Amino acid sequence: MLGEDARKKGGSSRTDSIMLLQYNKKHETKLVSIMRDSYVSIPGYGKHKINAAYSFGGVELLRQTIQQNFGIEIEYYAIIDFKGFEEMIDELAPDGITINVEKPMESHIGVSLKPGVQQLNGKELLGYARFRHDSKGDFDRVVRQQKVLEAIKSQVLTIKGIASLPKTLGVIQP
Repeated sequence: MLGEDARKKGGSSRTDSIMLLQYNKKHETKLVSIMRDSYVSIPGYGKHKINAAYSFGGVELLRQTIQQNFGIEIEYYAIIDFKGFEEMIDELAPDGITINVEKPMESHIGVSLKPGVQQLNGKELLGYARFRHDSKGDFDRVVRQQKVLEAIKSQVLTIKGIASLPKTLGVIQP
């Protein structure tokens, strides 16, 4: 699952988040995040941060980079950009997604969040997931991203969430 940081149509973009999701026949799910600043060898480009692989050669080069550096074969992928994420959340949960914001957050995320349990709309939830200007930087950021996915999953598994799934998929498919 790739979160693309595209801000302008047709512009170069990187992967703001890289998550590997494994689902098996026993209905077990595992989610692992690869930190976007991981310094790796990118085939044909040398050593760079892993999120540069996507901007250099799209999904295929990122797949090759993950295979070469981590020995993991990627079968399927999903990509969502900032706008698509915001629209998906607003469609899926018009009243917002419940998140316990652990600290004030506003640096480089486009929103200002106060601490406490609150309902975050798409833009606010994206800002929360992207925040990394604290003592643990990207480490806390991937924890927040996984927390966001867990909260979204909980919302989707409700009767209301399942009922809105066809429209939500229409929003994110492009």
